[in-house]
Amino acid sequence: MALIKIDNGFIKDEISAEGRDILAVNLKYPVFSGENKAVEEKLNVFYCDAARKYFSFCKNRYAQKLVAIMKKDGKVAKHGAVMNWYVSFLNEKLLSMLVDVSFFDGKEKKSERLVHNWDLRDATPLRAKDCFAKSHEARKLYTDEICTKILNRDGNFPYFSDAQKTAISKFDFEKFYFTPKGIAFYYSKNLLFSAADLYPSFVIPYSEIAGITELYRN
Repeated sequence: MALIKIDNGFIKDEISAEGRDILAVNLKYPVFSGENKAVEEKLNVFYCDAARKYFSFCKNRYAQKLVAIMKKDGKVAKHGAVMNWYVSFLNEKLLSMLVDVSFFDGKEKKSERLVHNWDLRDATPLRAKDCFAKSHEARKLYTDEICTKILNRDGNFPYFSDAQKTAISKFDFEKFYFTPKGIAFYYSKNLLFSAADLYPSFVIPYSEIAGITELYRN
């Protein structure tokens, strides 16, 4: 059972200039409460600070850039900044958190995914070596399974013709997060197939993960 609870914190604003809305900001970030107050504080400071810095950039730097464009060209499309978060795994010892940050420039949406794995005993970030064994044999096992999933068109994604080769060459032990069914290894978007908001991820069952930490067990 998880000993920490997570709710939503929000930063919302409509930034205007010359009587027109030029930038909508809608940031949702996790807010933690739990028995371990030191852990709660460290996580809250981390995510609240990230949201505030993004908001500060939007309001104090990017909005001013839009004002300059509007003064020069006489018009500017309305832009938008968004932040969302998702929990892929949580128990009393471990948290895997996914944070998606996106920006719409009036024509195109750009996004980035941030993944954080936390040891909830002291709120320290977890590296791959803290969670499972890293070896050439493990890499081959995981990439073989990933390539099989690509070959079988798992998820019905339009994989590139060289997706299997890319999946092998770009595999990174550090790009991982926990799920109820296993470790998900993920890739950058548009690397294996073209999709604006989808990040390829492949779950390897815990039974196949060498040296898996006991942290994930409920």
